[in-house]
Amino acid sequence: VASNRLEFEFNKELFNKLNNFCKENKISMYNFLIAIYSIYIGKINNTEDFSLGAPVLNRSNFAEKHTSGMFISTSLLKINTSNNPTFAQFVHTISKTSMSMLKHQKYDYKYILDDVRKNSFDIPNLYDIALSYQITKATDTSLAIPYESTWYATPYISNSMDIHFHDNNDAGNLLIEYDYQVCKYEKEDIINIH
Repeated sequence: VASNRLEFEFNKELFNKLNNFCKENKISMYNFLIAIYSIYIGKINNTEDFSLGAPVLNRSNFAEKHTSGMFISTSLLKINTSNNPTFAQFVHTISKTSMSMLKHQKYDYKYILDDVRKNSFDIPNLYDIALSYQITKATDTSLAIPYESTWYATPYISNSMDIHFHDNNDAGNLLIEYDYQVCKYEKEDIINIH
């Protein structure tokens, strides 16, 4: 389905405050962001129980760790926003769920969907929104030729929305990119979500 991308930037001051909050509460930035967006998604969809797509780096054995190329798979992250009286408790629940999900990262989403569809062919995707998080140290100042990495949007996506959090050039700020299906969202919708 045809898509578009909108990009926003957290300034360094806000990013530092978020990092400090995460350090004080012993949580990762990714789990913090999943919690924030999960609360929002749950509220606008009027549900406490849903799934998100979570791309994971699938380099779990020696050969993959020493081979160039993409080793990414998508896992399902089951979200339940009930029974968490405080935000900090909810983020810790998300953290435990994320760690549990990583134990099963080799069982790719495609296999899960194939297994579920064996009983019923008309089952749609098990998630409609994916959240990814990448902090890379792609800039090497020791090289004679300066360079930086760029992440290009694709003109088509299968989910209604993919939300990417990243700092590809280790600049100390966080970019948030919303890839969204143009048949489901207007630009103003994405601005309001953000």
